[in-house]
Amino acid sequence: GKKVALLTLLLDAAKGFLAVYLAKQQILEGVYTDAEAAKYGMEIIMATGFFAILGHCFPIWLKFKGGKGVATAFGVIFALSLKLGILCGATWVIVFFFSRYSSLAALIAIALLPFQASRYDVAANMEQSTLLGLVSLLVILRHKSNINNLINGTEHKFSFGESKKAEHEPPAT
Repeated sequence: GKKVALLTLLLDAAKGFLAVYLAKQQILEGVYTDAEAAKYGMEIIMATGFFAILGHCFPIWLKFKGGKGVATAFGVIFALSLKLGILCGATWVIVFFFSRYSSLAALIAIALLPFQASRYDVAANMEQSTLLGLVSLLVILRHKSNINNLINGTEHKFSFGESKKAEHEPPAT
């Protein structure tokens, strides 16, 4: 149901957010005592986010059959940068509003992530851009079936207040 789906979405996003948030806290504390933490801090934080998404997509306890990583990725993005999270979220909302395809909105928002991160100085060097590129690539690869469905015209399209029956019936004359 909708309540369970919303709870799952929030918990998946929280998983990514918490992993990066805790890594940030540890790195920021370590910057004062460890030169390596200061030098590679953001890369470590981004790698933590990548591995949170990877763990979501390929959990051992589910025989490596997990989710597609979108909500976890959004949690990671929001923890990295509120501005970047809002930008990615706005991209998702705009694409979803006009297309009514959640998967297409997620694919476009996540594909633009490395470019938006570079543009807004979240990714300051090649290593950081590469890590965010890996996040995008992972989530996009997990959407292979959705991409095929979009190409074939069989992807689920959300309706706003219209019944599913009305969507499939010819108009009344």
